[in-house]
Amino acid sequence: MMLGGAGGRNKSIIDLLANSDALKASIDAHSKATEARIKSAEDHRKAKEDAVATLNKLKQKQAEHDERERQLDVRHKALNDLSGQLNSQIADYNFKHRDLEDAKVVLENKRMDQQRILKQMTDDVLAKDQAANQKLHDLEQKLLEAAKQRKDIQDREALVIQRETMIAEFADQLRGK
Repeated sequence: MMLGGAGGRNKSIIDLLANSDALKASIDAHSKATEARIKSAEDHRKAKEDAVATLNKLKQKQAEHDERERQLDVRHKALNDLSGQLNSQIADYNFKHRDLEDAKVVLENKRMDQQRILKQMTDDVLAKDQAANQKLHDLEQKLLEAAKQRKDIQDREALVIQRETMIAEFADQLRGK
């Protein structure tokens, strides 16, 4: 059967060669088919080049996207680190602020205690000063009274001396001196 198939083809070629119009039409058809295959192959090659170029562009864009994503990851990590540091500083600030507020309360309590003590001391000093002033006034009054009594005594003594002198003079007169 194989021989018959090859023989049949040879017969078609011989018949084709015998008929020049059919040969010309067959050659034209073959040429057109070849041109169509060449054009199809050229279109395929251009499409493949376009696809490869598009694929390269996509790979480039993917690489750029990956680089941007890597940079964003680096920035995100840096922001997380900064956020952690900031949160730590805020916590430290809040702790120190609470300590400061506690210290202010303690200081205010001490200031109030000192003012209370100072007021008590001032009141004590004023009371002692007032008592001393009262004692001084009382002593001055007693001194004035003593001075008055002394003057009264001196006046009485002067009167007594004057009377004694008068009595002595009178006695001298009575005795005749």
